[in-house]
Amino acid sequence: MGEATFYLKARFGSEDEAKLAVKIAKYVLDDLAEFHDDWQRIRSETEIPVKGRDRILKEKHPLVAKLIELPEPRSNDVCMNYLAGRCEMHKGYELYNNGEWIYLSCICWHLASWDNIEKLFIKLGAIEVGWISDEDFNPFDAVPVRIVTPGNLREVLEEIGQELLAQLI
Repeated sequence: MGEATFYLKARFGSEDEAKLAVKIAKYVLDDLAEFHDDWQRIRSETEIPVKGRDRILKEKHPLVAKLIELPEPRSNDVCMNYLAGRCEMHKGYELYNNGEWIYLSCICWHLASWDNIEKLFIKLGAIEVGWISDEDFNPFDAVPVRIVTPGNLREVLEEIGQELLAQLI
């Protein structure tokens, strides 16, 4: 199973709003992480119809049912794949605020979408919000480089000696 780190940042109208929103978000995201674990356990219990398993999950996790946008089950989706990538949160997530900004990151299934997590932060009052997965960018592209005066490769070759040079080649 492929994994990627997902990142979300959200700006609120004030530091006080962000402090309150991060507390509420933690509560909801903890419930979403448990929802995800319960979904993984219940999805193979095919003796219970899919709509029944969906109801069980939502009754056990009312915060998720109210605040996280999830798709409706299809009766022919026996393994509950409709939730794949839509309830991605794990207990090891990082969440904090710095001033009016909230930052969230978590290692998730690489094909997940955090559109519904983004919508949660909008509900909490974010005035700017966005998310990205590390599959969407190459961190080396973000490394700033500068033009420098190069060293002398021939001098390095002389310093390391012919014996070591022979081992390298």
